[in-house]
Amino acid sequence: GGEEVLTPEAARGAKAAFAVEEEATAVDLVRELALGLRGDGPEHRAFRARFAQTSSALRAKSVEDRAFYRYTPLLSANEVGGDAGRPAVSVEEFHAYCLRIARDWPGTGTVLSTHDTKRSADVRAAIAVLAQCPEVWTELLGEVAGVPAPDQHLAWTAWQTAFGLGTPDADRLVPALLKSVREAGLRTSWTEPDEEYERAVAEFTAAGPGRIPL
Repeated sequence: GGEEVLTPEAARGAKAAFAVEEEATAVDLVRELALGLRGDGPEHRAFRARFAQTSSALRAKSVEDRAFYRYTPLLSANEVGGDAGRPAVSVEEFHAYCLRIARDWPGTGTVLSTHDTKRSADVRAAIAVLAQCPEVWTELLGEVAGVPAPDQHLAWTAWQTAFGLGTPDADRLVPALLKSVREAGLRTSWTEPDEEYERAVAEFTAAGPGRIPL
């Protein structure tokens, strides 16, 4: 039910995001309306229907199409439906999940790549390996990261992406990173592009991650 998603903990997290503390009280009102705690009249039901219709789109835009391009410790964890802050589970949790799926959804399948995934399964698998050998990855970056980047956030994203691709390919990497920085919206965006910054992104990518083998 909704209580499993719209938890008091989630409400506290949402309130903490408000710059003006007084405005955070809106969170409680929206939560109570969405859970049906403010009544069950026609207007209340209409609100719940609209909330359900728009919340997924809002999450997709704010989390998957914005936060996932800003929070990039491990890019393979930044996938649709995933939790970038919890990139792995224990063996026991994974087995419990498999048992539950086998019991409740025996005919289901696992889709690794769709039109909606940010990276193909092979690229995600390659990047995920970096979590197993951070010392080796740090040493490798020290050897190849001599090309100055416009900013460290871009550099971290670019080198991970290049590693995931497997071979230097500036023709693929430059458009991918331009999309990444526009989605992140930190220095440029789709609606307000910074041409000088984007040119620096393309030049760095072509000279570094798009050219140097890893």
